[in-house]
Amino acid sequence: MMIDDAVRNFDRAAEDEAAATADEGVDLATAAGLNASAVTLEAEPSVSASLIRSGDELQARAVVVGSRGRSAIKSALLGSVSPAIVPHAGRRVVVVNEPTTGEDARGVRRVEAIVRELGDAGRTVIAISHDMRFVADCFERVVVMREGMVILDGSPAEVFAEEHWAELSSTYLEPPLAARIGAALGLGSTPTDVRLVEQLGTRGSAPSA
Repeated sequence: MMIDDAVRNFDRAAEDEAAATADEGVDLATAAGLNASAVTLEAEPSVSASLIRSGDELQARAVVVGSRGRSAIKSALLGSVSPAIVPHAGRRVVVVNEPTTGEDARGVRRVEAIVRELGDAGRTVIAISHDMRFVADCFERVVVMREGMVILDGSPAEVFAEEHWAELSSTYLEPPLAARIGAALGLGSTPTDVRLVEQLGTRGSAPSA
């Protein structure tokens, strides 16, 4: 019983924290002149499906996930976002904050699957993240900011290319391991494991002189 009580108390605390985060997000959105509300969702049949269904039912232009990791589904901010704030806001937009923080390898894979499912469903996904491997694997466009200013903006191959490492370092970011290995081997920009393996295969199949 003591263990069951502890688990229930932990779940309740997590839900309360997520709700408080969502309420804070609503206040910030309202102060910015946006129409927003906090809702609680059940991940049924999946996290991505729940986000899409709820956004459609509420006719929300954006879904902002208010807490970290997969548990973020428990509390999400739904509201309208001006096209001046979010590019391509004519499509449904999902914004997630540090979604891989605290996740093990299996959890990260599930987060990546959610992001891909949302993209495949025609949603624009925006992530604020310091996990550069996750960013390189899941996103077509990477924007790096420092002190409120954009210093890099491009594809993962462009942003994580060796010539931009000093700029990444100035924001306390490091390129993904695959990019560092590719640069050390003279393979060019290899921001993802898949790209690194492809380039290694190309080198291995190249005819000898």
